[in-house]
Amino acid sequence: MKDCQEILEAYNVLCDFTNRYIKNYNVSFCIAACSKDREEKEYFGKFFNSDVTIIEHDRSRFSSYSAVGRSNVALTLCSTLGYEVFGWGQKTLFCNYLAEATSNFPFEGLWTTSVPDYAEFEDRVSSLLKLSDSEYRRLSEEAARKIMNYDLAKPVHTYMRDIIKNRIN
Repeated sequence: MKDCQEILEAYNVLCDFTNRYIKNYNVSFCIAACSKDREEKEYFGKFFNSDVTIIEHDRSRFSSYSAVGRSNVALTLCSTLGYEVFGWGQKTLFCNYLAEATSNFPFEGLWTTSVPDYAEFEDRVSSLLKLSDSEYRRLSEEAARKIMNYDLAKPVHTYMRDIIKNRIN
């Protein structure tokens, strides 16, 4: 139960910092919900007003991927979706506000923060927003390949289909 409380506290910090950033910079923000649970919406309602859009989870429509794909920067605590989109080259900020260093993103860079300090969070988000997509990809490319080697020119399903077709023929 201690672990659950620590994760909740880390999410509280991330939500608080995000809300402060939204107010200070007047930026739009959406939350890709993990579920259709009413409690999740109520939780986010404690931090964000109606200006924040909550994208309801819809697995069949890949709603989370769609929301993140349209974002300028994805913020995450430790989501597998964060790892995936980082591999795509999407600007992502991994905010590990858990006490365990083992929860840190394995490759430090401007895409990571583990200090629960608003000034550092603000600096990282602002730096990511100012950076061009191509410059971000150049800086994060090596780490992204080690995390999720995703090739947009040859998606995994195409790669696997070709292997199967070659083995069948």
